[in-house]
Amino acid sequence: MRARLLGAVAREKNNPDQKRRALTLPSPIRMGEGSENVESHMIATIKERLARNELVMSAAVGRILHHNLIQMIGLSGKFHALWFDQEHCGLTTEQLEVGTLAARSVGLDTFVRVAPTDYAIVTRCLEAGGGGVMAAQVFTAAQAEQFVRWAKFAPRGARGLNNGGFDANFARIPPAEFCKKANRDTFVAIQIETLQSVEEC
Repeated sequence: MRARLLGAVAREKNNPDQKRRALTLPSPIRMGEGSENVESHMIATIKERLARNELVMSAAVGRILHHNLIQMIGLSGKFHALWFDQEHCGLTTEQLEVGTLAARSVGLDTFVRVAPTDYAIVTRCLEAGGGGVMAAQVFTAAQAEQFVRWAKFAPRGARGLNNGGFDANFARIPPAEFCKKANRDTFVAIQIETLQSVEEC
């Protein structure tokens, strides 16, 4: 982007008639200014839509995970979000990083469905860029509470702090601010799919 802008300035000096066109070039996006994630303000998140009582349309991606497919889903204009099926497909961290990046490029929020058996996988999904997590096969209220605690920092939960992932702008957000922001914005869902879980709702 810097080279592009310098080239435009050089052309302007050599040809005054190009001045107007040079000035219409987009301003560079400065990620991390004010410790804010610029991209997050460009995408209406699932939590924001639900708070407005909107119907949220979300597509699913599992075994066939390709960035082009994700971008085609976003460009269709039919969906607000995308969820990745980690539970059944065992997606890698790199796959989730690429997948969530592709989703953000076309304005889709994301979350990852996981089995509620591993604390570490929950935080990895969030650090990889997922906007949230959803627990599958939850049977009890206590199990649901444990999953929420895995996804939230203190005082609400017990998530371990690592601000080196996308969710903290790769350490551009100060730790205390990051914890507060993550607790506020992270989407956490419990999939009710068993008779016992229905009884405990």
